[in-house]
Amino acid sequence: MPFNIAVNDADGLTRETQMVWSLKGNVTSQWWNTPNQWPVVAMVGSDFGVANEELDDVATDFTVHQNYPNPFSKTTSIRFALDSTSDVTLRVYDILGRVVATPIAEQTMGEGEHVVKFDARTLASGQYLYRLEAGSSSQSRRMLVVK
Repeated sequence: MPFNIAVNDADGLTRETQMVWSLKGNVTSQWWNTPNQWPVVAMVGSDFGVANEELDDVATDFTVHQNYPNPFSKTTSIRFALDSTSDVTLRVYDILGRVVATPIAEQTMGEGEHVVKFDARTLASGQYLYRLEAGSSSQSRRMLVVK
């Protein structure tokens, strides 16, 4: 069965690339002009996104990833990896250094990948800092709340 895939980004311009695959050996660069090479197959749908991300069960390093989405208005995901079982604290600070939220407070968590959903609906628009502390390790990242 022949198959044609056109890949577009969301900028509203032309397609970025096009791939043609077929079991038939007679498909040429003129495939679009020779309908006898292609049976009719139509797949129609709305825009979609694909993500393929595998998380390791065991982390090799302590890492705090950038939150996603960023900027955001309501909720965001904060992903981090622990290299060993640790007591974890995650705090969110405003630009003046005041603690505005503590999504995780001294919680024992095992090694590996973790994701925390952070709800910022009570926060004003602006830039914030989140800091994850686990044992003797800590890392900070910035995030932007937009209402």
